[in-house]
Amino acid sequence: MFLVISYNASAFQAKRSPEQTCLSCARADRSGTRIGTIDLDRKKGTSIKNLHMTTGQAFLKELLLESQVTRRYLAAVPFDKKEYKPSEKSETLGRLTIHLAEITGWWTACIKEDKLDFINFEPKDIQSTEELLVYFDGLLAEATESLSTANDEEFEKEWSMTYGNEVLFKLPKLQVARVFCMNHLIHHRAQLGVYLRMLDIPVPATYGPSADDEEVILVHPF
Repeated sequence: MFLVISYNASAFQAKRSPEQTCLSCARADRSGTRIGTIDLDRKKGTSIKNLHMTTGQAFLKELLLESQVTRRYLAAVPFDKKEYKPSEKSETLGRLTIHLAEITGWWTACIKEDKLDFINFEPKDIQSTEELLVYFDGLLAEATESLSTANDEEFEKEWSMTYGNEVLFKLPKLQVARVFCMNHLIHHRAQLGVYLRMLDIPVPATYGPSADDEEVILVHPF
C-alpha cells in the first residue's frame, strides 16, 4: 500500500520564505489527516476506504498529479532555443524536453511488455511546444489505460532494459515502475527547471513555490 499524506493547501496562499514553506509542507491538516486509504478524523473516528485499490491504480493516482506539473514544465519550453545547453557535457534543451515526455511511455512498456530494447530507438521528431504536448498527452492516456487495468501479479514479474542482446539490467516491474518510470521522470523534470531558470523563463512550482510561481499542485490529495 502506498502511504500519501495530504497537506493543507491553504498554507501556500500567502507568500512565505523557503524556510516557512518547508515548515508548511511538514505540517498536516490538524482537523484530519489522510494516510493512503485510511481517513483519520479526530472527531469522527477512523474509516477505511478503497481497500481493493490495485498497485497500478495507486501508481496512477500519483502519476496523474505529477503529470499536471510535468505538463506545465513542458508547456514552458521555447523550441526556438532547443539547441541550448548549459554546458558542453549537457543534453540540449530539445532532447532533454522530449526525453522527459517520452518517459511517460515507459509505464505502458513496463506493464505490457517484459523488456524495453533500445537497439533501434530513435527519439520522436518534435519541432514545437504544441507537438510536444500532444505527444505527452497521448503517452499519458496510454499509461492511464495500462495502469488502471494492470493486476498486482504483473508487478511481481521481471522486466529488462536491453540494447540488442545486451541486458542492461533486470528488475521486478514494481521497482522499475517506481525508480525508472516515476523517479526518473522527476529527476529530469528538475533538470529542465535548471535550464528554464538559466534561460530566464519562469519555473513552475513543484513541491513548494518557485520564485515565479506559487501554485503548488502537488499538495493536493490523490
